[in-house]
Amino acid sequence: MKNTKHYIRRRTASPVKLSGKAAYSYLELIIVLGVLGVTFSAFLLWQRGYVRGMRDVAAYYQEREAILNRIELLQADQAADFEGLRRYEINWRQKKIIWLGR
Repeated sequence: MKNTKHYIRRRTASPVKLSGKAAYSYLELIIVLGVLGVTFSAFLLWQRGYVRGMRDVAAYYQEREAILNRIELLQADQAADFEGLRRYEINWRQKKIIWLGR
């Protein structure tokens, strides 16, 4: 009977178990922070690749726009040979060819 009371008293008081529980919560905190760190670093790497892909897309469209502008210039040069057309002007901002028939 004394052994049982001692065991019950030891389990209810248990400062050792409280420190063990605190160590477990610290371990859990370290694991959670590690998982969050790995997730965030994976997100940053994905975002870097996404931004690099968007830069490639922007470069592609800039090159495409330059080619289309060259084609517009060639067409304007060819159209300037027609009768009654003396001057032409290219408006770059509105992406239109404005014909001035003066």
